[in-house]
Amino acid sequence: MSIALFLCLLTASQLYADVVSISTYASPSLRLIDEELTNLSSACLSSRDDEEITGYVLKHGAARFLNTHLLEESVSVIGLIELRSVLGFAPYVPWTHRKNPTDDEIAASSTIEEFYELKEPLSVLHGPYNDFVLEKYLAPAIAFLDKRFPIIRDIYRMNFEKSVASLNGNVDREGVEYMIKEYINTFKRVEKATKGLREGTIECNKKRV
Repeated sequence: MSIALFLCLLTASQLYADVVSISTYASPSLRLIDEELTNLSSACLSSRDDEEITGYVLKHGAARFLNTHLLEESVSVIGLIELRSVLGFAPYVPWTHRKNPTDDEIAASSTIEEFYELKEPLSVLHGPYNDFVLEKYLAPAIAFLDKRFPIIRDIYRMNFEKSVASLNGNVDREGVEYMIKEYINTFKRVEKATKGLREGTIECNKKRV
């Protein structure tokens, strides 16, 4: 059975509830995460891989340059999709340059999902002042990572399952804040492990074909 298990079942009344009720299942063991992160940090990409990540739109050095940004963003978005899934929210994370919400807008949110939408972490590339748009490249990049390195999504899922289970089946605003912190902590670990994929180690660059 896949370790990517859905932990959350919401009722139709979710949109009007102040607390999201979550049905949880047993979380898989997390003991292999450190080992998997180590394996991920030593992985290498070829020039052909770089081109596949961009959907074969770019080649050679141009693909490699774009991927230094694209892979980090894809790792971030995979995590947000998994976080939304565990919380029972819509999984789609559109590429938009969203404005930072005000405290009043956050306080006025009427549902837990709306509160989450306003609080969802934004990368610099998703921010309101960035002109570097990667939307059309995100889908092939995420597909590549899911095919070659499914452990990235699995690590997010395992950590989020464990974290949401500690909330005893209910997620309120405080619970959303907690889960966002768990996302940030997990992203930092995965981002560090995938640095070699983005920038290339000396060993990887020697093997590049």
